[in-house]
Amino acid sequence: MQYCDFITQIAYNHPKATTTTTTTAAAAAGATTIAAAAAAAAAAAGPRDHVQGGAQLVGSRNMRSAVLALFYVGLWLSLGAQVLGKRYMRCELARKLLEQHSFERSLLSNWICLLEHESDLDTAKLTTNPNGSRNYGLFQINERYCQESRRGGVCNVKCEDLLDENLRESAACAKRILASDGFRHWNGWQRFCRNSQNLPNLKLICGI
Repeated sequence: MQYCDFITQIAYNHPKATTTTTTTAAAAAGATTIAAAAAAAAAAAGPRDHVQGGAQLVGSRNMRSAVLALFYVGLWLSLGAQVLGKRYMRCELARKLLEQHSFERSLLSNWICLLEHESDLDTAKLTTNPNGSRNYGLFQINERYCQESRRGGVCNVKCEDLLDENLRESAACAKRILASDGFRHWNGWQRFCRNSQNLPNLKLICGI
């Protein structure tokens, strides 16, 4: 039964409750979910209506439960998708790399310049290369250094962990790449940071 028919039935069986029913229905019309309308209609109905319209009310309750379940699942998924990623500020990231991940102070300007051009300091960045391979996270580490869903690759790490804002796995892998290939491994560094004049003065800007 449609909600408007249900409300009409209530008004017919309970003339004295018409004003309350109409007011409640009007408020429910502005609700953002079907569940809100079902709750409003059920609240306006008297005991007799619950008996006479038992089947309809059971159906309404089932529908309300289903809608609420879908709403909370969607909310959980949308929040979960956002929980891992973070876009750092320049000085915030420089201090984190230095203090929490033991990056060399003398190389910090190179790292920050590189990361600004590779990922815009965004840990959740995921890009696809012309050859179909993907680069992950803040350091834009290629998929050959990791493996999806389980540890693997050159760095023995899950690709998904390279998107985590705590940087533990991605920082360790990036330092490993630096040790083997140098900064030239990253196109962003070769294009924009090779010239030392382009490097940010972190001592002046961030006090580092």
